[in-house]
This record gives sequence, structure tokens and C-alpha cells, in this order.
Amino acid sequence: LGAAVGAALARGRRSRQVAEAGRRELAAVLEATGDGVLALDSTWRITFVNRRAAAALAAGRDLRGLVFWDAFTGAPGT
Repeated sequence: LGAAVGAALARGRRSRQVAEAGRRELAAVLEATGDGVLALDSTWRITFVNRRAAAALAAGRDLRGLVFWDAFTGAPGT
């Protein structure tokens, strides 16, 4: 049982490392694009802002973690 638990923990650690590497690679691609990119989760929370979007939209604010509708109160109905 101990060996099985150890193996499962090792697999989980490797899976997290692979997922984190994928997130870093995607962030690098989105930073390299010429477009502004905002990523939102299913609750409209801003999870990613590349430099171009930050320059155009953020006005010096860190938008990550904010709900889109709270960050851009004039956006509903547009």
C-alpha cells in the first residue's frame, strides 16, 4: 500500500509540473502576440492579461483576479 501511495503521489507531482509548464508556455505565446489578450474563467474573473492588453485597458491597474464587470463597469450593454 505504501508503494502504491508513493507512486500515486509521484504521478500527481509530475502531472502538476507538466500542467505548470504548459501554462508558462501558453503565457509566453500570448505575451508574444501583437494583440491584447484577456483570459476569463467561468465566473468572469480575469485570469490573464498580456502586456498589450494591460497597456490599452488597465490604466496602471493589475486586472488579474478582478471580475470583468467590476473592472469595467461601463461595459454592460455595450
